[in-house]
Amino acid sequence: MKTQITAENFDLTESLRQYVCDHIEKLTRYRKDCIGATVALRVERHHVKGEKYLADVKVKIPGNDVYAEDRASDMRVAIDRVAKKIARQLQKGKERRTTKRQQPAW
Repeated sequence: MKTQITAENFDLTESLRQYVCDHIEKLTRYRKDCIGATVALRVERHHVKGEKYLADVKVKIPGNDVYAEDRASDMRVAIDRVAKKIARQLQKGKERRTTKRQQPAW
């Protein structure tokens, strides 16, 4: 799956890029026909709350695209959470498709 990663307000390190790619590639377990993914990583700086890391992921699949976002105090935690959200959505869609096929036609 082709993955496009953008970073705003911070420099994207190679280890973080690899971390994102590994988590996004694991999503192909649920859908083999994934076309690509767009990942946006941002740092939000607040004068009271400090830094918050935001991860947005949009996975392109035939039909409807799947989107999730998450905020955390650590970038890797935000990436983990958003990958779990996307996996849950893809799993739910897979279960829906297989249930519709297995229902009797009576």
